[in-house]
Amino acid sequence: MNRFKLDILGVAETWWPDKLTESWQKIIDSVTSSMQNKLGYKTKNKKQKWMTDEIVLLMDERRKYKNETDGNTYKDIQRLIRSKIRIAKNECLKQ
Repeated sequence: MNRFKLDILGVAETWWPDKLTESWQKIIDSVTSSMQNKLGYKTKNKKQKWMTDEIVLLMDERRKYKNETDGNTYKDIQRLIRSKIRIAKNECLKQ
């Protein structure tokens, strides 16, 4: 069998090919978890000042139903979003 030599952070170890994928997966997991702890998750920014969290959540929900064969659920959520947007815009303009 072939052996691969891997030098990570100055520590040289000999790995068998099947252990190599495990090692890389551990490295990737540790890097991503430390990035999430230090940097946090990306949050969606509201592009308009009248946008509410409820509208953003409804838009996310609508995306789930976008490519369904039965588009009734998508259309119902779209109508609800439009009505919430109208209400939010009117309240924003009154202030």
